[in-house]
Amino acid sequence: MSHASPHFTFNSLVPMFNDEAEAGFPENLQGDLVKTKFSRYSNHEVYFKQNAYNWISASTEPAPCYDAKGRVIPQTQISSTCTSDEQTKKLLLLLYNGKLFFPYWLVYGDEFHVTKDVLGSFVFPFSKLNGEDQRALENLYEELVAELPNTIQYKNNAGKKVGTFNTAKLWSITDKSDRVFLRYLSDNPERVFESIEHHVAKTILTN
Repeated sequence: MSHASPHFTFNSLVPMFNDEAEAGFPENLQGDLVKTKFSRYSNHEVYFKQNAYNWISASTEPAPCYDAKGRVIPQTQISSTCTSDEQTKKLLLLLYNGKLFFPYWLVYGDEFHVTKDVLGSFVFPFSKLNGEDQRALENLYEELVAELPNTIQYKNNAGKKVGTFNTAKLWSITDKSDRVFLRYLSDNPERVFESIEHHVAKTILTN
């Protein structure tokens, strides 16, 4: 059974993209819905913060959280999904933390909550990814994971010290992976990337 999706339709949504290059991009995505790579029977787990503002925070484990006495306690605004294999997990961590996915979430989410439905609604041609690009993405994933602990920022909330991975600090890494992804998603990847960069910068400035 094929899970290919020839295009993404907006239905009743009015997309707030930056220009025509970016606006036409999600309508013409080719490949598999990401949710077809989710699995209940796997330990390849992707954690994500359930709310966002200026970046999406996805990680290999939850950011730390402490009670008033400095004891480690569970995060309450973290959820997770499992992927079918380790390679997909690595690709999705790069995707979710980058600028490519952020404006997509702004349009198809509610600009606050991060849900598995929106995370799974993106489309990518996983089977077309060549060996050279897979190796490049693997190296970028290793860079991202190594730097994640250095991005933790804390916020005091009802006596708790709640940590969040500020993955916007890793955009120098995910900009490279976004460009790889876009080569499979657009006939004009650099033009789309420039538009996305402008959209993200304008959104953060506005906010």
